[in-house]
Amino acid sequence: MTELADKKSDETQLSERFGIFQPLDYSFLNIKNLSDLPVCCPRMIPSINSVIKKDIDGKWISQTLKLNNNQIEDISTLPIVVYELLGDTSNLTWLDLSCNNIPSIPNSFSSLKRLKIIYMHGNKIATFQEVIKLRQLPKLTKLTLHGNPIEKEKVILYVSSQRQPVITVVPFF
Repeated sequence: MTELADKKSDETQLSERFGIFQPLDYSFLNIKNLSDLPVCCPRMIPSINSVIKKDIDGKWISQTLKLNNNQIEDISTLPIVVYELLGDTSNLTWLDLSCNNIPSIPNSFSSLKRLKIIYMHGNKIATFQEVIKLRQLPKLTKLTLHGNPIEKEKVILYVSSQRQPVITVVPFF
């Protein structure tokens, strides 16, 4: 039994030392409104160290928020919800919003400055004007949009040599 406890302790020390934390997983919970998140318990990933930790203020310690495969339509309050869950919007680096019913990207996304990865495939994003709002995220390096009506336009996201996201549209021929 002490061997298992030692292994747990080793994993905890490594994750805290290198900033590796479990994702805050609210996927497949049939969530319709972001306001339901703080009262809803996140799903746990089965592993030896499966407990998602909280800080002294009761905020989750994680850099990843998974909201995929729900019924979410409005994400305008996402920065507020991220603050309620994590205590600081700058803690969030990976956001999975895939397979929801999201038609637009709010301007409030600009406050999530440390986001590196956003999965938005399988939603209802229809125009390039929505995607262009993500240019305000200086650390963004990965964005998925397949399975959205915007697929009719050829949108290309790449990272320039200065690590700045560049979004362009290639007309469909």
